Order: sequence, then C-alpha cells, then structure tokens
Amino acid sequence: MRRNVRTGWIVASGLLTTLAVCGPAAAAWLDILSPPDTPRGFLLLSSTSSQTVEDVYRITSPEVVVDRTGQVEVAVARGPAGQITIRREVTWQGGPPDVQQFWNGRQLTVKATCDPFASEETVCVTRYTLTVPPGVKVTEVP
Repeated sequence: MRRNVRTGWIVASGLLTTLAVCGPAAAAWLDILSPPDTPRGFLLLSSTSSQTVEDVYRITSPEVVVDRTGQVEVAVARGPAGQITIRREVTWQGGPPDVQQFWNGRQLTVKATCDPFASEETVCVTRYTLTVPPGVKVTEVP
C-alpha cells in the first residue's frame, strides 16, 4: 500500500510540473497566434476625473474682485440681476488638485494646487465661470 501512495504522489507531482511548465508556454504561443485586433486584457491607459460645483449668491456690490493663485482659469458671463453664479469645473488625472475657494460678497479668492509629483502631460485644470449681472465690473488682483 505504501508503494501505491508513493506512486500516486509521483504521478500527481509530474502532472503539476508539466502543467506549470507547459501552461505559460501554451498561453504565450496562443497570444502570438491570435489576430492583432484581439483584446489582450483590460490594461487601463489613463483615467480622467472631473467635478463641477455651482454656487449662487445674492450680490449688491458694483464690482467683483478675483484673486487667483495656481492653475486657475477665469471666464466672465452676464446673467440675471441681483445674483452671481460661481461655477467651478475641476478636471484631473491621478490625484485631485487641492482647491481652496473663499467668497466674501465682493472678492473671490481661489487657490488651486495640482499634484507636485505628476508629469507635465497630466491633466490638471481648474476653471471658474462667473455669471454676474449687467453693470457689475469684474477685476483681477495683479
């Protein structure tokens, strides 16, 4: 009986060794023979995330001052009387940027800091669109 057990173990280990050696070789061979347009896996090449926030405030000031720091773009549009809409659109790859925003009723202060370890090809954009009533002047801190 001991001899049968030993023979079983030898056969089982031989089959497992054959599978371990021949399995990857067969997979590589099939990969070589497959047509070029066959999907070879789900390797993520890039991922882009975005976030949009829109805040609406009552406005009584005849002027809005914008103080921006970092990678921030600001556009101005005309809107209804008595209110200002501050729309922030942030788009990034990798880690999200650190965006700080303060509104005091007259001045919008914005600071955006992108990932310092990201490559130059990495997307990191913070866009603001200010919709202000007609007659409200928008200036930027130099």
